[in-house]
Amino acid sequence: MTAGHFPYSMRSGGENQRVGAFEEADRLVTDADFGEGTEACLKLAEQGRISAYDAAFILVADRLGLPLVSADRRLAKAFPGRAVSPEEFAAVR
Repeated sequence: MTAGHFPYSMRSGGENQRVGAFEEADRLVTDADFGEGTEACLKLAEQGRISAYDAAFILVADRLGLPLVSADRRLAKAFPGRAVSPEEFAAVR
C-alpha cells in the first residue's frame, strides 16, 4: 500500500474503523524516513509565513503524499491544496 492510498473513510464506519485509520496513519509516519527536514521545514515556514511547528506538519503531509487536514485557515490559505479543511477533506472522500 502506498501512502497516497489511505484505506479508511473517516466519514463512515464504526469506532473500530476509525481506530484502524489512526493506527494506519501512525504506522505510515513511524515507518517513514524523512531524512534532513530542518532546513526544508524552515524554508517552508518562511515561504508560507507560518511557524516552523506548523510547517513541520505540512512537510510531513507532503512527504507522505497526503494533504494536511487542519481547521487552521491560515494554513489552507498559505498552502492551498496541501492543507485542507476537514470539510474539504470529507467532501472529496
